[in-house]
Amino acid sequence: DVERSRGLGDVYKRQILRIAGKKNLTINLHHIMDFGKDFEAKILNTGEIVHSMAEFISVAGKYV
Repeated sequence: DVERSRGLGDVYKRQILRIAGKKNLTINLHHIMDFGKDFEAKILNTGEIVHSMAEFISVAGKYV
């Protein structure tokens, strides 16, 4: 599933993480969404796997 998150804002992060915990989910972010702690995300632009906001920002920040 591909979801575009433009305009959703950070209020949907809980729902995104809940759904992603049940199945693979691809979202197209147009901003840096604060996912908090303890998550895993694959940045499709680079193929890198990140596990923290610091890692996420260092990679995804180049593309949003």
